[in-house]
Formats: sequence, C-alpha cells, structure tokens
Amino acid sequence: MKFRDQVKFIRRNMKKNRLRVFMTILATTMACSFLIVLASVGFGLQKSAQDEIMKQQIITEVKVLGKEKGDVKVDDLKKYDHVKSVVSRTALIPTVNVELNDRSGETQAALTDMKEEKEAGLELDRGKVPTSANEIVVGYHMAEQLWTKKERQAYEKKLNQTSNGEEMPKEPKGYTKDILNKVIQVKVPKLNEENEVVKEKTFDFRVVGVLKKPNLEWQEDHKIFIPNAYEKEFGQILDLSPEAGNVEKMTSVYADKFDNVGALTNKLTDEGYQVISVTNQLEGMDMFFTVFKIGLIFVGCIAVIISAIGIFNTMTMAVTERTQEIGIMKAIGANPSIIKRMFLME
Repeated sequence: MKFRDQVKFIRRNMKKNRLRVFMTILATTMACSFLIVLASVGFGLQKSAQDEIMKQQIITEVKVLGKEKGDVKVDDLKKYDHVKSVVSRTALIPTVNVELNDRSGETQAALTDMKEEKEAGLELDRGKVPTSANEIVVGYHMAEQLWTKKERQAYEKKLNQTSNGEEMPKEPKGYTKDILNKVIQVKVPKLNEENEVVKEKTFDFRVVGVLKKPNLEWQEDHKIFIPNAYEKEFGQILDLSPEAGNVEKMTSVYADKFDNVGALTNKLTDEGYQVISVTNQLEGMDMFFTVFKIGLIFVGCIAVIISAIGIFNTMTMAVTERTQEIGIMKAIGANPSIIKRMFLME
C-alpha cells in the first residue's frame, strides 16, 4: 500500500469519528496547556521575586552584621580577595534637625567615609561625592521634609481633625526648589532619659550631591551622609560608643563584580562573620521555588498522564471496532507493520 493511500485511509477513518477525535485532541491540548501554565507560574513568580530582591539593594554589596568572636574591623575586611571597597557608616539614632531659610525638618544622619563611598559606587541623581569636610550628600526626598512653620501647623491641625478610617491628609510638598549647592544648618541634639534636648550644636553644611531615587516607588530616602571628619565634633555632644546606644554601626563590603559576590560571601561566613548578600538571599529563595515548581509540574504531569490514558483508550477502541478491516487488509496481503503504522499515525 502506497503512503498516499495510507493517508487517505487515515483521513477517512478520522472523518467517520469526528467527535471522538475532537474530544481526544481537546483533552490532550487542555492537559498540555495546564502543564505549561503551571510551569510558567512557577518560573514567573521566581523571576518576579528575584527582580524584587535585586531592586532593593546593590547587587555587589555584602552587609556585615557582626562577628562571632571580636569586633568587625574595616582593615581586616579589606584584606579579602575581590573586595573593591569597605564602607562603615555610623548612623545617629537621635534624629537631627535640618534648617534651610525659614524651613526645617527632622531626619536621620550618618557619618561615613566619602572616599570609600565613592569607591563603592555611591549612586547620585545629581551633583558629586563630597571632597571637603563641610560638604554632604542628602537623600532624594530629603528636601520634601523641609516645611515652614505655617505648613507644619496646618498639617498638624488637619491630622488632629482626621477620624479613624478617614483618609490621611496630604503632607506639604516641602522645599520644591533644587537643594543642590544650598547651605543647610544641621542641629545635633543630646537627649536625656525623658527624650528632652539638654544640649545641641549647629553645623553648617553645603549640599553637593543628591542620592539616586530608590528603585521601589513606595520607598522614600530622607537621610543625609556627613563626612567622618566631624566624628570628633559630634562626639563632644553625643557619646558615639556602641554601648551608649546613640549610634548604630553598619558595615558593608563591596565586591569588584557580581560574579565574585558568592565566593566573597562564603569566605566571610567561613571566617565567622554574619553577612547578608544578594546571593544568600537568592539561594534560600531558589530552594523554596525549586520545591514549589516540582509540585506544580507534578500536578501538571498527572493531567498529561490522564490525557495519555484517554489517547490509549481511543486507540484501543479504534483497533477493536475495526477488527474486520484489519482482517481484510491482512487477507489481501497488507504487511502487519504497515497496519500498525497506520493506527499509530492516526
């Protein structure tokens, strides 16, 4: 029997059982689509979670939280391979008061090494990294916190009139002009046990850089970075030792490239450091999503197996109901292998 004749024979049989053929194809398509959708959901969720983590922090940054034995020393961290920069920030726990002309506002301040910040690739929206002691960098939204006395009183009045469940009043827009190259006054307070200001000193700083806008829309950046040169003067007002509770030390190690972050993280962990980096966050998340995807694909495979059983059932019925045709084809000399191939093609 010629191949063209075999195809005609198959088409004739399929036309005779159109409904059965349609339902078989429909069941198989639905099962395969179900498997593809489940797999896509698993991979899609993992990709979204990874992108979210990558947005929230610098991918070459390894945050050092502490060490099992001894203090974290910057010089020790610089000795490791693939370390580009080590940034140690001293964040002041009491908020500082910032003034510009008739505007003022409270924000967080941190002392840092500007040279190391530049080496680490401090991202700025505009301006430059400070090179002089009296130059600072401010957060992208810091100027929005500078309100006039009238704006603050109006906002507090609306806030007090707001009942539970009502929409919160909109905050004033703050300083809307460009704060770059403006001189601001920073008041550093010393508080007693009742959180009352017992001592205060004012410093004049020139804003030479504005930090890049946070990647996430809901995030706001109001902090200011002050050079370490003022650590001694700040220490005359606040006790900057960690035991006093006025500061919080934050140390970050920056790798030269992302490919070396994993190796650097493992090395620091082996040396007894407690660290957080993109790689160990992704590793934990990958483990979860691997199990999650296996579960989804397993459910999808069951649907495919069920549809395969349906195909087998359809094929068995096709063979059983056409026993006479098979006998006639054998009687006129058709090769059993050709008959088998025709049914498999169908």
